Amino acid sequence: MNPEPPGTPAEPPANLEAIVQIAFDNNYSDIHLGVGEVPRFRGLGDIVASPWPVTSADTFRDWLREVLNPGQLQLQAAEGIRWITLLLLREGEDQSARNGAGSGHGAAPHP
Repeated sequence: MNPEPPGTPAEPPANLEAIVQIAFDNNYSDIHLGVGEVPRFRGLGDIVASPWPVTSADTFRDWLREVLNPGQLQLQAAEGIRWITLLLLREGEDQSARNGAGSGHGAAPHP
């Protein structure tokens, strides 16, 4: 894993939307989030760690509340899901053409 990514603020963002915006602004293709881990990004095939603290279970749950409906949240809690990868798709980009696209990944389209 590479050192912290350039263009990433030292203070953690207030919400998942802000993390997605940082990733988009820096041309990262993926965001990797997990309980007990620092948030990470994929840029040009390399995984880079953010300078932010390790993600707590409460923070992870708050992020999931931003993107999942109540039924999906119940499933997440029941299955004990503790990490997610968000793929950033730019307009006109085909997810099926991306390496690693498939199960275990969620897509976060961004204008």
